[in-house]
Amino acid sequence: MFVAWGPTRTLIYNDYYAEILGNKHPDALGRDFLEVWYEIREQLQPIVSSALRGEPVQMRDIPLMVQRHGYPEQTHFSFFYSPVRGDGLEVEGLFCACTEITAQVLAEQRLAESEARHRDVLNNMDEAFLLLGSDFRVLETNDAASCLIKTEGDMVGKDFGALFSEGGLASVYSMCQRVSASGMPEQLDYSHVSAEQELRWFEARAYKVDAGLAVFVRDITEHKKVAADAADAAERVQLALDAGAIVGTWVWTIPDNRFIADARFAASFGLEEEQCKSGLPLEYVMESIHADDRAKVTMAIEEVMSRGGAYRCEYRVSQRDGCFRWVEANGRVEHDAAGRAVRFPGVLLDIEERRRMESERDQAGTLLRMFTDAVPGVVYAKDRDGRFVVANHGVAELLGLPPEKFLGLTDGDVLADSAQSAAIMATDKRIMDSGVGEQIEEDVMLSDGTPAIWLSTKAPWRDENGNILGLIGSSVDITDRKRMENELRVSEQRFALAMDVAQFGTWVWEPHSGDVHMDLRCRQIVGVDTDEEVVTLDVLSQRIHTEDWPRVEAALQHALQPGSGGSYSEEFRWIHADGQVVWTMARGQVLFESDLPNARPLSMIGTVLDITERRRMVESLEQADRRKDEFLAMLAHELRNPLAPIATAASLLDMVPMDDEASVRQIGGVITRQVSHMTELVDDLLDVSRVTRGQVEVAREPVDIRSVMDAAVEQAQPLIAERGHVLTTQFPDAALVIGDRHRLVQVVANLLNNAAKYTPANGRLQMSIQVQNEQVQLRVTDNGIGMDDALLPTVFELFSQGKRTPDRSQGGLGIGLALARSIVEQHGGTLEATSLGPNLGSTFTMTLPLAATQEMLVQAPSATTGASTALKILVVDDNRDAAEVLAVLLDALGHDVEIAFDGAGAVAIARTEPRWDAFILDIGLPDMTGYELARQLKIAADCSTYIALTGYNQSRDRQKSKAAGFDHHLAKPADFGRLQEILNGIDSIELENSKEIQVTRC
Repeated sequence: MFVAWGPTRTLIYNDYYAEILGNKHPDALGRDFLEVWYEIREQLQPIVSSALRGEPVQMRDIPLMVQRHGYPEQTHFSFFYSPVRGDGLEVEGLFCACTEITAQVLAEQRLAESEARHRDVLNNMDEAFLLLGSDFRVLETNDAASCLIKTEGDMVGKDFGALFSEGGLASVYSMCQRVSASGMPEQLDYSHVSAEQELRWFEARAYKVDAGLAVFVRDITEHKKVAADAADAAERVQLALDAGAIVGTWVWTIPDNRFIADARFAASFGLEEEQCKSGLPLEYVMESIHADDRAKVTMAIEEVMSRGGAYRCEYRVSQRDGCFRWVEANGRVEHDAAGRAVRFPGVLLDIEERRRMESERDQAGTLLRMFTDAVPGVVYAKDRDGRFVVANHGVAELLGLPPEKFLGLTDGDVLADSAQSAAIMATDKRIMDSGVGEQIEEDVMLSDGTPAIWLSTKAPWRDENGNILGLIGSSVDITDRKRMENELRVSEQRFALAMDVAQFGTWVWEPHSGDVHMDLRCRQIVGVDTDEEVVTLDVLSQRIHTEDWPRVEAALQHALQPGSGGSYSEEFRWIHADGQVVWTMARGQVLFESDLPNARPLSMIGTVLDITERRRMVESLEQADRRKDEFLAMLAHELRNPLAPIATAASLLDMVPMDDEASVRQIGGVITRQVSHMTELVDDLLDVSRVTRGQVEVAREPVDIRSVMDAAVEQAQPLIAERGHVLTTQFPDAALVIGDRHRLVQVVANLLNNAAKYTPANGRLQMSIQVQNEQVQLRVTDNGIGMDDALLPTVFELFSQGKRTPDRSQGGLGIGLALARSIVEQHGGTLEATSLGPNLGSTFTMTLPLAATQEMLVQAPSATTGASTALKILVVDDNRDAAEVLAVLLDALGHDVEIAFDGAGAVAIARTEPRWDAFILDIGLPDMTGYELARQLKIAADCSTYIALTGYNQSRDRQKSKAAGFDHHLAKPADFGRLQEILNGIDSIELENSKEIQVTRC
């Protein structure tokens, strides 16, 4: 049996339970019952909780997997748990009578394992076993059954009902009938009067088996007695707890050294109740007595045992909570006839309160001395006249005098500095007169002449009636602290100045609470209310850009991980309440609880800097860099376009007879036009450089804006007509401006050309002039591709262009509008662009000051051998000159050449012939890309070689051509020798594999 007492379920047990504990004994003694049986805690917890709620629990068999011998062991127990109540009738512990029934249960389990061991198991059982047939006749029994069930002769073959028909036995028979019918096992406790007229209790269990029924019967009389004894013991414990003044009783039987005590005694000595109930050696009980009192108690016991009679002794004992309490033990030693001590009963009284009062009385006289000697610094008491009454060693060190030299004297008597002593005594008098304590800083001179600052706490010294007897005080030297405070103040000022100059905000994040403490600048940067010094991270996260928060959160969590170093650095965006976006750079460092690997993070301190302007500068530089790259690529393309027909024409000149005047004139015209185009490109580049830097002087003469419009229309008309646009114009009778006619025509022509280029074929263009408010406004409107919100702010910047398709049908370098705006601004005007969105057209408005007076108007290649075989070749290029010159050159080489200027025409021509030798394709066609055309040609015709001729010649361009199925990739202007070499390698008769050859132009 055992007792688990108190909130920690302290375990006390007898010897039988020690055997159950196995290797856990004796370490289990005094430990938490559930901690001792940690491996089965989950099974025991509900049972213990029920008992501690005041509900007795009895279980006949509970299977438990325990570790008491160093390995897992399946066990079975039968027990009875009973609550034990304290003074206030509250349950303070539990008592358990426990019997291990592992052997019996295992025997039952092994019963069916092997028929060979069947009889041995049955005969070794300490409970009766009967195997019944379906007719309830006994088929088999064991020895225990013969001993338990008295009957004449062997029971085998007899009717079970006849054997179990009297009294409680009949109930067993009824249980067996039920089990036979239901197939469910049952258990029954019953009583029976034996032949010796003794009432005994039995437990019967019946199980359905193949042969019929297996019935087990065991004598549980002792178990019943243990349970009854436990209930009686619990009642006696309850009566003892209700006794009141006595806190324990004991009886020590001296010959067998068995010390038996009640529950209150056990509680007072910090012992287990069950151990005290079953009896302990006196030496074990003595262990609870304070080590300083143990010798005294031993001497008192020896003295009373020698003489017999009354015993009284006061000493301290350890309680279950580890605290010591004073008790008084009163008892009497009984002698036998031979004069030997045989019995020692007694009672225990709690005298803790009395001893406490006595201790306080004894300590009162030394308390002041102990206090003054223990407190660092200066501690003293003065009377109403300021004389020292009490002082510690700190006062002696301060004054440089022994106590006998200054006790009874005033500060004026012992201090050399009269001004210092006068100030101290004036302060003391003020406090004693007012009756109010103060804490002040006092300048003093130490005994070695060193100046110091003391923090003094002084209060009136009153008697028990509240009359002021004097003053008590204490002082500590704070000289070093004041110096460090001043240094810290200077350091903080320097730090604040540095942070202010650097425009940093500071913050502290407490990960466990989520609070973020911010200074004023930090709150301003992140956009929170300047009055909110503390905001939670959850709230702040709502202000961080949704694209940035996952990255910020991950960085914060990583910094909190032990071993990460605790550093944090991120750049991200804040969204202010007014929609403003602020870029910040935040850095922080985690402070961990210790340097251990698994240390807990305490806080993170960090800074935040507004880097919005820096980010804008970086983005502007990156954008400028991108535009530069795009411009260079466009420039290379635009220069290669005229170079292609020029190179072809030059090669053709080497082949055409000099007397073929018509061919020479045609070739010369191509070269002239392409050189003129290149000249315009170069002029535009030079113009934009000079104009944007203010190095071009514009004329200041009266100009009729109508003439400017007419001249611009004349220049743009070929492109407008080529694309099938309709242009309408509206203008007043007269509108004069002061400026440079040539430059203004350049601006308006650029606007018209842009409208024509960026409007799909057969579009509508409109140009109008309006005079109002002393200003002339010229508007060019189209129904073309329009502009989105991203392009509008940058449309007048150098090299800025909208999205292009691979056909590059719009052309240009992205400098025309920048040049136009600079020219207009030099005329004192403005140039603006508007658009409702993509595919909704655009409007450009030029505004110039109206001329003030009516003034005089300003009126406005080497010879190449031919191919070994005539080839069938299709040339596709939207640049007519390039296509025609290349066709003339190939024709001169003896090849049969067809020309197409768009993808649809190329497909139509290809279908007229079943087989082709080469396709030379331009990528930038107006209706489809060269890649798309190549795919269609592969379906429409049989061709052996696909050649790409393009203005782009970077590695990725060649890779793209190869991936599209081209055999060769040539850059414009093409190397005619290389082209001829490719064509010479084509055998037009034996074409085994048809390939697609792409001529790419971007």
